[in-house]
Amino acid sequence: MNINLPSDAEEIGSDKRQAVIDWSDQFLTGLDDVDDQHRNLIDIINKLGRLQAGEESPDQLMAAYDNLKSYTLYHFGHEEELMGKWPVIQANKVAHLKAHQGFIDRIGEIDKLILSHPSFVVDHLLVFLVKWLIHHISVVDMRMAKEIIALQSGTTPASSVARPDRRAATVNDTLSNALSDLYDDMGRRSLEIIDLNIRLRDEMDRRRHAEDEAHLASQVFHNSSEAMTVTDAENNVITINPAFTRLTGYLPEEIIGKNPNILSSGRHDDSFYREMWGSISATGHWDGELWNRHKNGEIYAESLTINTIYAADGSVDRRVAVFSDITRKKLTEEKLARQAIELKKLAEKEAELNVRLSQEIAVKNRLFSIISHDLRSPFTLLMGLSQAMLQKADSYSKEKMIEKAGTINRVSISVFNAVENLLDWSRAQLDGEKLECQQIAVNDIFEATVNILGPVATEKDIKLVCKATDEKAFADHDVVLTILRNLVSNAIKFTDSGGVVEVCAKGTGDRVEITVSDTGVGISEGFVKSLFAVDEKTTTLGTMGEKGTGLGLPLCADLAAKMGGDIRIESQPGKGSRFIVALPGKAQ
Repeated sequence: MNINLPSDAEEIGSDKRQAVIDWSDQFLTGLDDVDDQHRNLIDIINKLGRLQAGEESPDQLMAAYDNLKSYTLYHFGHEEELMGKWPVIQANKVAHLKAHQGFIDRIGEIDKLILSHPSFVVDHLLVFLVKWLIHHISVVDMRMAKEIIALQSGTTPASSVARPDRRAATVNDTLSNALSDLYDDMGRRSLEIIDLNIRLRDEMDRRRHAEDEAHLASQVFHNSSEAMTVTDAENNVITINPAFTRLTGYLPEEIIGKNPNILSSGRHDDSFYREMWGSISATGHWDGELWNRHKNGEIYAESLTINTIYAADGSVDRRVAVFSDITRKKLTEEKLARQAIELKKLAEKEAELNVRLSQEIAVKNRLFSIISHDLRSPFTLLMGLSQAMLQKADSYSKEKMIEKAGTINRVSISVFNAVENLLDWSRAQLDGEKLECQQIAVNDIFEATVNILGPVATEKDIKLVCKATDEKAFADHDVVLTILRNLVSNAIKFTDSGGVVEVCAKGTGDRVEITVSDTGVGISEGFVKSLFAVDEKTTTLGTMGEKGTGLGLPLCADLAAKMGGDIRIESQPGKGSRFIVALPGKAQ
């Protein structure tokens, strides 16, 4: 019999060509079926040994191990079937079954360990299997076979042994059973040792991994380009990395044990820090940007992240801050922001200039239209009438001459008013034109307006009423007169004969309102909105066919605005209109 019995797990697989255990005829029990199963068991054990020695994959080891378990249970079942069929000695049967159960229990314990450490467990499993199998075959199975063979030959196991040898046989059985118990106990203790070894290896691996992680963390901490600080629960600095010194200028001995707030720049108020620490207390985390101060006094911007490390009881253990200098980035952002504002202002100014340019082009077009049409036509009429009077003076009656002269007078007045408005409007467009605003008596403006337009109203049979007032306005006398002259002239123009035009004034807080009302034709709501637009032609014929330039009302609105006032309109078609000019009552 050639048995390569290993002394420990290290010897198994030391020679990949050597079997763990060789079959020998000394293993023969005399029962052919049992011997065949023993040969198969040894073959499976040797295959498992070869796989282990060849460092095969865990899946292959597990497949061979599962095959061994299945075949062992099949073999045990066959032996138990034989012992049930043949009345072997009860004590030996009990010992045999106990040995089977002990092996099954050990396999069950191995199942719990082998999944996580297949190679390591198989090493120790082979040692256990070889020693147990040699003892079991050569002693326990051999004894069972002898009893069964004796029973098959017609004798009882006890009678087949000579009387002088019975006591020795009993002693041998007792020793065999004790050895079986010893191997079972050795198997159990071996598994306990395996379990302890596995735990020890796991703990060693865990500690080695923890040491590797700690070493890596230390390397990252000391070689990081970003500054790092570790503080305790009271926010006192425990340690810093070299990048911290490079960024802030503080050496470890100057900062350790102190609060990081010595870096504060003073740019952030208390509410900023309350919000920051509120987030850290609530979530254990904060990240953002802030300004701090270098040891040399220079202010710098940093991007900061703070994370909290908690103790097992949930209390704060450490806080880790990581930050980097973003001063250049912030300065670039601020520069870009300023440039964006400047570009926006330039764009707004350009848009404003474009609007003004469009308005000025429209105004000039309107001006050329007035000059080419509204002034040219009256002059053509004047020249025609005056030429007719010169050529036909002898043939015209006095009444005809008066009629022609009246027409010339009305046209001349219309042309004069147009020229006046054009001149006033031109002066208003000059940026350098200054108004001479002062406290003026509104009543003086009323009297001057009546003197100018009273005859025009009388000729049209319109009653012009200017109610006396003591109100004073802070404005330019001539400009207010121009506004009132235009408004009253328009009121007369659009009022039928027999109508009334009234001018009055009243104080409203720190302003004075001058109202020109008439009983004329009124203005539709849609037309009111375009009355003050100089780039739109809004002039219409008066009640007696009077013509206008369309510049009067835009001029009035522009002049009122230059004095800090405004004009509004209240009108209904067929019921007349009210133009209200609001002016400052005193210097603003």
